[in-house]
Amino acid sequence: MFRLLRQSFVSLLVSVVVGCIVIAFLNQSLNPRFYRNNVANVDMKQINTIKSRANDVIVDKKGKDLYDKVRILCWVMTTPANHETKALAVKETWGPRCNVLLFMSSANDTKLPAIGLPVGEGREELWGKTREAFRYVWERYQDEVDWFFKADDDTYVIVENLRYFLSGFNTLKPSYFGNKFKTLVDNGFISGGAGYALSKEATRRFVTIGYHNESLCRKDHGGAEDVEMGYCMQNLNVSAMDTRDSQGRARFFTFAAESHYFPGEIYSGDYWYWDYMYYPPTQGRNCCSDSTISFHYI
Repeated sequence: MFRLLRQSFVSLLVSVVVGCIVIAFLNQSLNPRFYRNNVANVDMKQINTIKSRANDVIVDKKGKDLYDKVRILCWVMTTPANHETKALAVKETWGPRCNVLLFMSSANDTKLPAIGLPVGEGREELWGKTREAFRYVWERYQDEVDWFFKADDDTYVIVENLRYFLSGFNTLKPSYFGNKFKTLVDNGFISGGAGYALSKEATRRFVTIGYHNESLCRKDHGGAEDVEMGYCMQNLNVSAMDTRDSQGRARFFTFAAESHYFPGEIYSGDYWYWDYMYYPPTQGRNCCSDSTISFHYI
């Protein structure tokens, strides 16, 4: 009987000690100072490590060679209202992967920095901004890069995939690449929101020939940007290329990733997207190429 009571007392004592240790640990863990000095510091170290690795994404010799051989200028369409939000997000994420990164706006901003073009703001000014932006980059960077890529400030681009994709094409051929639509322009045109890349020859024709000839390219600032670019490229004999992979999956996307992955509004039978797509859209797990390049509305 005494032995049984002794065993019970020892068990109780051990339980009390263990319980006190657990309670003390929980109290310390929940203490704001403990969190700041320990857990928060660990999280910040992890975040800083992730940022460091992201900035060094091109680490092997092959990747570095491709970075030097396929030189891409990215210019981003933005507005003064977005300089410290959407445009800044581009600058802090995918933008630095480009060989040259420029922001095109209607006002100069030395912090971003953004280039103030002689245009107004609003959807009715997007074509004018596009005209002036391509002239600006061609006149200053034609000898420094091989490709000229236009994106919106709510576009997300996987630049490594873009560079790898473009490495298979000759920039001295008149061509441009993106998500191809089939309406309005006989040869099709490239959706503006998903971004599009012009070869050096396409850019040269646009700036030195089309920009000054209103019978080839619209001269005022009106009109839908991507449609007007489509007319202009067609008149300059620049080909809107097929950018799908070998399985027919797209690489450039007009909407956000979830809109293409999950069945929803854009895949309903009467949605405008179906009438515009040059090639049959894919959806679900088969929606997107393994070498996807861009998404819009991010």
